[in-house]
Amino acid sequence: MVDYEFSLSYLDFRDETLLHEIREVLWKSPKLISEFIAAVDDLTQEEIDLLTAWEKHHIKGKFMLIKHTPIDSIFMCLEKSKEARLYAVKGMTSSIASSMKRKLPVVLETVLLPFKDVIIYDSFITANPIEFDSEFVKLTKKQYIESEEKYGIVAKF
Repeated sequence: MVDYEFSLSYLDFRDETLLHEIREVLWKSPKLISEFIAAVDDLTQEEIDLLTAWEKHHIKGKFMLIKHTPIDSIFMCLEKSKEARLYAVKGMTSSIASSMKRKLPVVLETVLLPFKDVIIYDSFITANPIEFDSEFVKLTKKQYIESEEKYGIVAKF
C-alpha cells in the first residue's frame, strides 16, 4: 500500500506530464482508488461515493467525437469489446466544442467518468490527426443513427 499523504505532498500538480503519468498508472489499475479511500481518513461521504463511482464506472478507450450540441458533445465508443454506444460528455470548465476545434468526426482517446448526474472526461484527450473522406463520414452517421435508435444516448452512468 502507498503512503498517499507522504507521496502527494511532494507532487507538483501543475506538471501535466507528471499528471498524465499518474493518470496512466491509475487507469491501468483502478483498484488504487479503493486503496486510496482506505488509506485516507478525512474524505467526505460524497468524495468516497464519487471516487467509488470512478473506479467502478469509468470507460477508458477510443471514441469517435461525432457532434457537439449546445450542452455537451456526443462520443461513440470504438472499443472492440463494447458496442458502439453513444455518450453525452460535458467539459469540466468549458465545453468540449470550445477546446476541440477540429473538423468532425475525430477519433480520440480519453477516460469517461461519472460526475453527479453527467458524464465528464478525465481532462486528458488525445486526438488522432486523421481526416476522413465523405464515405467514412456517411458510414459514421449511419452507425450513429443505428446506435441512437437501439440504445439512445447515455447521459449518466
